[in-house]
Amino acid sequence: MLTAEDILKYKKKTPFARFRITTVVGERYDVSDPAHIMVGRRDIVVGIACKIDPSICDRSFRISIPDVATITELPHHSQTEFYPGYA
Repeated sequence: MLTAEDILKYKKKTPFARFRITTVVGERYDVSDPAHIMVGRRDIVVGIACKIDPSICDRSFRISIPDVATITELPHHSQTEFYPGYA
């Protein structure tokens, strides 16, 4: 099971590398900027970048850390998924 500290390693990586959080039910959330994720002890909040201005979050999702199945780095050339079901 992932911990808050595991998730913080992805957020704090230098240089930052985009990553994808996949939940146990298959939802995917792409983190394209370290400012778009807030890590708490039990939950994370992922801000989804706006298509018009990626530096602004269009919406956010709260995810329980035990519900996170995997975290994977994304290649630089991959298309970002904005929120579940909109890939």
